[in-house]
Amino acid sequence: MKKRLFLSAVLVFALVSCDNSINLSSQNSSSSKDDSSLSSSVSNDSSSTTSYSKPAKATIFSINDLHGSIDKDSDLKEPGVARLKKAIESDSDYDPDSSIIVSAGDSWQGGYLSFQEKTITDKVLGYLGVKAMTIGNHEWDWGVDTIKTLASSSPFPFLACNIIDESTNKPVSWASPSYSYATNSGVKFGLIGAIGPGEESDILSTYVKGYTFSSSLSYIDTELAKLKKDGCDLIYLVVHDGVSNTNGYVTSLGNHYSYADGISGIIGGHTHTSDRQMVNSLPYVQAGCNSKYYSKITSYLDSKKVNNYGTVSAESYLDVQDSELDQNIISAINTANTTYQANESMNVDFDYTFRRYYELNKWVPDSMIFNAKSYGWGKASGGNEIMAVHNLGGIRANIPAGYATRKKLFKTNPFNNTIVVIKDVSGSSIRKWIGQDDSSKSNTTKYDCYDTETGAFSTSNTYDLITINFLSLSDYFSISGTQYPLKQADNKEVTMPDAIINYVTNSGIKTFKKAEYSVIN
Repeated sequence: MKKRLFLSAVLVFALVSCDNSINLSSQNSSSSKDDSSLSSSVSNDSSSTTSYSKPAKATIFSINDLHGSIDKDSDLKEPGVARLKKAIESDSDYDPDSSIIVSAGDSWQGGYLSFQEKTITDKVLGYLGVKAMTIGNHEWDWGVDTIKTLASSSPFPFLACNIIDESTNKPVSWASPSYSYATNSGVKFGLIGAIGPGEESDILSTYVKGYTFSSSLSYIDTELAKLKKDGCDLIYLVVHDGVSNTNGYVTSLGNHYSYADGISGIIGGHTHTSDRQMVNSLPYVQAGCNSKYYSKITSYLDSKKVNNYGTVSAESYLDVQDSELDQNIISAINTANTTYQANESMNVDFDYTFRRYYELNKWVPDSMIFNAKSYGWGKASGGNEIMAVHNLGGIRANIPAGYATRKKLFKTNPFNNTIVVIKDVSGSSIRKWIGQDDSSKSNTTKYDCYDTETGAFSTSNTYDLITINFLSLSDYFSISGTQYPLKQADNKEVTMPDAIINYVTNSGIKTFKKAEYSVIN
């Protein structure tokens, strides 16, 4: 029987059904592992013998870019997975017998608990009810071997039809190109996974070496034919890519496929937008990021066309008590919080919320300088003055006012990038590299995220440049045609999360003050 738990006073909008046309109204906007092989299209037909009759329509729910935000964070207004589950199951279109939940990728990297315990994210997503996850670019942040390991233990399959192994020129064998799942009422969903071509540039080059993300639609065509042969009622493209991405991949999918081809919609990710729009004749949804939203597409089984679709905020569930939530999720997270001392105060506080574009673009480089000086680099040790440069795109969250915890600090810079040093770089070359300061803080390619040992940058100085290996890309650093070798003997392989923890715990600063980090020279 379909659940009727719609809370009109809580959900931020309602999607109104329309029997003969697409609803274009504006939006405010516990599974177990399947035993089937992941080498090709796979199917779960365990429910095909039930006595249920198929409904007239069915709903697919989706999340994307969770980025390790599995626990509630009131400061960042992140509901976490348990409250996200409550929100989805309270939706008027949710039916446990005819609905499924999928993820469009970037699930792991970004949270302290997910970094410490690599399997916990997939575990709680299994409790959420996720049936499959497309591999995103940040799934690569822990290396291909970790993807393979987690694929073997996850309660749901990983999808990707267009990740090509250059050694074989074929799709990788450690992800399923597509997947089909039959619900209790007999609705069979088909899912084709893909990642946006060009997103290799968003991955540390050494991790993605030997792989490409193909734009060829032939890989999707192959899986579409399999799923149609498998008798799927509804087939969706679950793509880690956004409509606004410059590669145009999602647009090309919408221009090429239609209901007549058997595709009922596109589920996206990567750009962190809360999105609903028609891409040619197909509905496209993306659910923001960090557990704050979910998306849904309700479709008719006979015509395959959309009945309604949209993206829904889950932030109104932030205050739901733990006792009202899935206790499997709550228990797993509480145990991890205790094990890894995630919420214990570090006895250092911030007098103001340090924001990504206004305080952290100086505070993060200062953490790098502190670590560099502790290893004997810099003017104070008789060398060149240190200049530290980070990229704004690598700073992912604010540090809230109050006492610091490991969990809050980790969210600021969750990537396993290491600090590297390039010696004897002219200030004029550095200026050409980072460009002019971007006063609007709108362009992360104009780094505007730096500081110097003395606090004043000059193009006439010579610096020991401290940056991260993600930006250096290789064994040398190229600026304006000049190649500066990385000083391997001087690189201590300090990761940014460790550098930040070291700065907070060992700098002797007990209160970080906004006034000291609000101006960049």
